[in-house]
Amino acid sequence: MHKTSRDAYFTREDNIFRVGTSKVEKVLELNEYGQFVMSDYVNKITGSHYVLGGAQPSDEFAITFNGKQYSGSDCNWQVTDVATSELSQGELEAIITLQNDVLRVERHYVAYPGVGVIQEWTVYENISGKDGTIDRPRIFIQRLMHNEIADIDFLYMTGGGNFTGSTILKQVKIEDGYVKDFDSQGPPEMMEVDGAFANKLHPRFNGTAMWFEFFALRNRAKN
Repeated sequence: MHKTSRDAYFTREDNIFRVGTSKVEKVLELNEYGQFVMSDYVNKITGSHYVLGGAQPSDEFAITFNGKQYSGSDCNWQVTDVATSELSQGELEAIITLQNDVLRVERHYVAYPGVGVIQEWTVYENISGKDGTIDRPRIFIQRLMHNEIADIDFLYMTGGGNFTGSTILKQVKIEDGYVKDFDSQGPPEMMEVDGAFANKLHPRFNGTAMWFEFFALRNRAKN
């Protein structure tokens, strides 16, 4: 299978899938164990491969169903369908459908022609025949640039809420063991602004008031 829309493309070679444009490529694989993972992510402008250094492959999805987590790293997934379509502005959408005995999972990938953007989302369906409780659906899982950790900065952005220190781009050096938990119901990352230090956030309804959904990794050595 090979589908294109201008420079956006999607290819399937057995159980290896490539989605991308002239600027970026993401490679997905259903391996011999039935695991569905990202095996490569390429910046075509620089030639950089971001999946290196022995990192655990990125799960392409994860969700908890009746207290048990199911993810792309589990074994015994099967690809049951692969479909593509061209959207209204020339975007190329690919839908890879997988299932096991409990869940049907649709992974959607939309490659935008001319830019290095691949949009992603997941649709889950309970096919177990039993009622179930869904918890903790993971929106986005990426493990990148593992072999470059000594040179990596992590960039994130505080939200737009009513507190001093909102809408600030932050940059930290990544080190082994570094963890950042972005909890929309947790405390804001405040700072003094013009002599003021204030927090007037709503006690519950925060969302992107606390954190904007922007994250970046930057290699200082390669700029």
